[in-house]
Amino acid sequence: MYPKGKLILLGQLIDTQYNDNGELVVKQNHGRSLFSCISLKKEAHIEIITSLPSSDESLKVCCDAISEKGHTNYGIISIHKECNDNNGYYSRIAEADIIILLGNQSEIHTFLSKNSIGELLHNKYMTDEKFTLVGIHTAAMALSDEMISKKCTEKGLGFVKKCVIYTPTEEQTDYKKLIKSILTQRNYLGLSIRGGMSVIIEKGYQAVCKGKGSAMIINARAVTAKSMKPFIRGASIYVKNLKGQILVDGSAVDLRTGTLIKPRAFSYDLNFTKRNNPV
Repeated sequence: MYPKGKLILLGQLIDTQYNDNGELVVKQNHGRSLFSCISLKKEAHIEIITSLPSSDESLKVCCDAISEKGHTNYGIISIHKECNDNNGYYSRIAEADIIILLGNQSEIHTFLSKNSIGELLHNKYMTDEKFTLVGIHTAAMALSDEMISKKCTEKGLGFVKKCVIYTPTEEQTDYKKLIKSILTQRNYLGLSIRGGMSVIIEKGYQAVCKGKGSAMIINARAVTAKSMKPFIRGASIYVKNLKGQILVDGSAVDLRTGTLIKPRAFSYDLNFTKRNNPV
C-alpha cells in the first residue's frame, strides 16, 4: 500500500553570516520561495510542531512565509510545553491539513515517538490524500528510516523508507556522516538537501525537486564488502562504486532505486568511482 499523503522536505530556510560588527545576520531568506510548493488553498489548516523558542529566526521566517501566502488558519505547538489530549493539541493535529515540523531532529523524534501523535501522523499520511507533512531543515532528517543526529545515526520516524536524509547548512560541505551511514547499510539511499531546495515526495517514493538550491542522491548499493576499508578519523573516504547524482529544480527520482525518473538536459552525474580512480 502506497501512502496517500504527501511529504515535503525543505532545506535550510535562512543563510546567515557575520557582518563587520561581528553580528550574525540573515544573508538570504529561502522561506518565501520554498513555501510556494506547500499549499495553494488559503483556508488550509496548518499546525507547526517545533522545538524552537518563539524568538528563533527560523520560526519567524516560517510564520512570515505562511502569512505572506495568505494563510491565516495556522497555529504553533511547542513540544517543550505539556502536550496531551486535555489542551487540545491532539485534536488540532488530527484536524490539520498540513503539519510542519521545525527544530532539532532528535527532540522532534523523541516527542513524536513517545506519544500517540506520531502514530496519528503516520495514519494520516497513509490514508489521507489531502494531508501534507513538511519537514524543515534538521527536522526533515527525523522523517527517514535512519536519522543523522549530532553524535551518530539512529532510528528515525520511518516516513521515507530505506533512506537517510541530510540537510546541511550553507557552511557544511562535509558529507562523511551521511556516506558512512549508507556504507554501513548499503541498501539505503542517502538524500542530501541544501538551502533553497525542496523535495516533494508522493506515493512514498516519487520525489521531485523544486527550488534554486540543489540536492544529491548517494547510492552505495553497488559497493561490495571487499572494497570497504576502515574509516579513519579526519581522512577522506574513497570507495569503489560509490555513486552520487546531483539534483536541481525539476529533477525527479525514484527513491526505491535511486534512479532518475525524468532526467533534465543538465544532469551532472557525480560518479565517485570515476573521480577517485587515477587516469
